[in-house]
Amino acid sequence: MPSENRQQGLFAARATLPQEEGFRSWLAEQGTKGRVVSDVCSRVRRTMRYVRVAEAEDGDALWSELLKNKEFRALSGAVQSQLKRAGLLYVKFLRGTRGEQ
Repeated sequence: MPSENRQQGLFAARATLPQEEGFRSWLAEQGTKGRVVSDVCSRVRRTMRYVRVAEAEDGDALWSELLKNKEFRALSGAVQSQLKRAGLLYVKFLRGTRGEQ
């Protein structure tokens, strides 16, 4: 089933990151350095293969959705942690742009 979703573009292999430039600027404002900003963006795109990050209401909802995905659960704990952190940052950024706290 997941491969069917990818073929239909639901979880595109090379997902685009909505508002990427704004996200990059926001990360820099938070004190994130250049190469790390690129790494975080890459990890958010990778996280988007497993869930719709932008639709997560908060970090708990994001983590819950990630854990439902068999392919995500097959990743090492370190990689899961990196992807979760990147996703959380993106959710925080999106909430800020929508005026949510």
